[in-house]
Amino acid sequence: MGQQRVRKKNAATAGRTVARFFERVSEDPRIGTTHIGLFAAIVQLYSEDGLRVPVPIRRSAVMKCAKISGIATYHKCLRDLAASGCIRYTPSYDPAVESTVQVVFTPPAGARHKKQKRE
Repeated sequence: MGQQRVRKKNAATAGRTVARFFERVSEDPRIGTTHIGLFAAIVQLYSEDGLRVPVPIRRSAVMKCAKISGIATYHKCLRDLAASGCIRYTPSYDPAVESTVQVVFTPPAGARHKKQKRE
């Protein structure tokens, strides 16, 4: 019973995360389908890891999940997602140590924060 409740909570949290991501990037011309696949892979790993923050990642696992075949493409998309304010990426530079990613949704550099109207 308890494990099923955790799965439902993880799915709901992941769903809200994805919804916020699409709100953020819908008008961002830098974000394309590869970025979306990469973000989906990060959210999947986040959910599988019990919503632990930051998310420990290994390049090979993320690339496989996101169906990205080029290392340069992988790194470019990570940089773009970080620049757009959706993630905070901390590379380890050590093959034996996992890098980390945190889903943050901070305002992108140079952007003004818009207040949302209350209804």
